[in-house]
Parts: sequence; structure tokens; C-alpha cells
Amino acid sequence: MRLMISIGISVLFLLIPLDCFAEEMGKEELQNGLGFVEAGEWGAFVNNPTQENYFALGKLLANCKKDNLQCENKLRPHYSRSEELIELALKGKKRAIDITFASIRLLDGGELGDAMRALGSIIGSDPELFFREIRMHGISSNIMGRIVIKTPLELTDQLDLQLEVLRKRLKSISSLHVEDPFLIPYHNEVIKSLQGEINFREKNP
Repeated sequence: MRLMISIGISVLFLLIPLDCFAEEMGKEELQNGLGFVEAGEWGAFVNNPTQENYFALGKLLANCKKDNLQCENKLRPHYSRSEELIELALKGKKRAIDITFASIRLLDGGELGDAMRALGSIIGSDPELFFREIRMHGISSNIMGRIVIKTPLELTDQLDLQLEVLRKRLKSISSLHVEDPFLIPYHNEVIKSLQGEINFREKNP
């Protein structure tokens, strides 16, 4: 199977970029909304991931710029909300996948690991979607490399099954023909990361 990605084609498939929300929401609205995120936008979205709730949460994420610690701390979801979000992403819900990519910078510890596992699962099933999200959210190569080698938690201590998952991802990514110049280095890096992790686990069972 050969899949094609280009700047022109990929745009047709993108969910509405979260950056566009920033233009529709003033600073005052953002400040007023942040105090009620947990009870409002996060809860509304994970309980009912409609387009309306997706847009509402997306506005907040778009306006909370990277490295703005005060904003990020206020916007960080409660553990139970992040768990519910990750469950939706694991089910392949595209809005939840997009929100997970957008909010991964807010997570740490076990929540971050779980989110990375959920996003890593996309590579084998929908590599086009994975790269569209990487491009849209400006995910760093370091974070991307950590995502692609994460295997499902239930496969802990099951090396053969872990390797099977990683090989499937490598095959899926290797068959993807990337034309977008922006994505070519990312595509190559994913292949390198997966091959390196497979080699490491084979040599260190």
C-alpha cells in the first residue's frame, strides 16, 4: 500500500487547526474561561465530543501558548479527564486524537506516557493522520520519537508482542510515500527510531 502526503492534499483532510481559534477569542475571554476549564470545556468534551465542544476546548488550547507556565498550569486537565480523553483517542476518535496532540505539552508522568501510547497506536492504523497531526501541531522530533516507540501497557513483559507491534508500525510507515518537504525529515526520523528500538529490544530481551 502506498499512501501519498503533500501539502495540498493533506490540508483537505485536516481537522480545523487549533490556531484558527486564537483569532476568534480575545484575551479577556481566555482569562475568564481558564478558571472554569475543568468544570466546563474539558468535562463537556470528554463526555460529549461534539464539534461544538471540540471548538470550545480548542479555543483555549490555541490561546495558551507554549511555555506560558501560568496558562498551562491552569489549563492542565484533571487526571480523570485526561484518562477519558486518552480512552477516546484509543478508540480512534479523530477529535480526541487532535485534542490529545494539542494538549500533550500539558501532561507529565503517567498521563504523558499513556497519551504517548494512545498516539503511537495511530501509526500502524492511520499513518497519514499521524503525520498530519505532527505537522499541524508542530510536534518536535524528540517528542515524536518517544511516541512512536511506545507500546501498549498491556504488553508489558511480553517482548514478542511488543516487537510485533513495532514491526507493524515500521512496515506501515515504510510503505508511506511522503512528498511534503516539511514531513520528509520526520518520516525518516520515525523509521530510524522504530528500527533502532526494534534492534535494541531484540538484543536486550
